[in-house]
Amino acid sequence: MPALSTPPAIIITFDEGGEVSKYIQRERAWEAQKRRIIVRGLCGSACTIYLKSPFLCAEPTAQFAFHESYLRRGKSETALVDPESNSYMLQWYPQRIREFIASQGGLTTTPVYLEGRWMQQLVPQCK
Repeated sequence: MPALSTPPAIIITFDEGGEVSKYIQRERAWEAQKRRIIVRGLCGSACTIYLKSPFLCAEPTAQFAFHESYLRRGKSETALVDPESNSYMLQWYPQRIREFIASQGGLTTTPVYLEGRWMQQLVPQCK
């Protein structure tokens, strides 16, 4: 019987985020495939959805950036804060990550960074 191959790891070196629904779809697919997610650099905004994955690990150079969700109706229009999306995003995070965000003042327009000592305490480290 042939050995089952392990899917290649996803390696994140720089991801500023984007549309939340696309990241949720990817996270669900990768979790179903048991794909390892290795964060080596910036994982910001919607990318932080991947923190839900039991297959995610972070290297010492990893950095996670959290901020309020917002809606932009057109390219020239001002972005509007989306409280419903903020609540939805927070539900995806493990409890320890939600507590960290709350301890930093919660989600605001100013990013909250999880890196260094805090990141090493709260996110599984790659081995």
